[in-house]
Amino acid sequence: MLFIAAALYIEARPLIAYYNLKKDNASRYYQIFRNEDIVLVITGTGKVNSAVGVSHMLSRYPFTEQDAVINWGICGTGCGDGKPGTPYLVHKIIDHETGRSYYPDMLLVHPFAEADLETFSSPVTADRSLAALLCDMEASGFYQAAAKYFSPHNIHVIKIVSDRLEGERLEQDFVLALLHSNVTVFDEFVQNVKAASDQKREILSQEEYRSIQQIMKALRLSESQRHRLVKACTRYKIRTDKTLDFLKQYEYVRVQTKNEGKEHLQKIIRQLSE
Repeated sequence: MLFIAAALYIEARPLIAYYNLKKDNASRYYQIFRNEDIVLVITGTGKVNSAVGVSHMLSRYPFTEQDAVINWGICGTGCGDGKPGTPYLVHKIIDHETGRSYYPDMLLVHPFAEADLETFSSPVTADRSLAALLCDMEASGFYQAAAKYFSPHNIHVIKIVSDRLEGERLEQDFVLALLHSNVTVFDEFVQNVKAASDQKREILSQEEYRSIQQIMKALRLSESQRHRLVKACTRYKIRTDKTLDFLKQYEYVRVQTKNEGKEHLQKIIRQLSE
């Protein structure tokens, strides 16, 4: 099953038409559209609404560890390189208010450019300094909620640039045209997601996840270092199809400083790259 979250109906409309999704009239609190393979929720704008809407969808409909969830919608950019209509797959999400960063794993082959994105609690204008190429109001809330249910490699954020923060009201036809022009490339990504799901197995076993979590604690790794470790382990498994049993020795390492943890992490990364 593929789960999709969109903030507004206008953002969801091209996908509803393309995949012939039907409204689930049994859903009282959110507009939900679905077919046999896809469930789409319209969450409302803002990161809190996105988090609650995603949690509602994922608690209501059954899923497996092989399924995936995607945040789809428009975004702004303060950079001249981000042209309206350009689709991006987001590799880093920064929450403007908390300063925390989140890292979806980029393991699948995909047709998009990659970018970082900053999530704000209110609309952003051109006089605001951005910490990322893109900006929106939902992604960090979406990711935090999705991460309660899915591993990072099954969480995806796809955004289409709609404006350069000039503050002008976007016409509905203009937004629909941008989204419609990207539906086929979105579906190309969806097919890649389904192909990976059809393998019917998790890349990392539950025991390996447990071991990695223990290593993270033992080495006192930061959020970005944890992301780097998981990504390196996942790529090692994909490349070699071997177990990660050789990493168990690091579960019992005790470090006194973060620099010691960093040194051990670098050693692990080298081993995983061999």
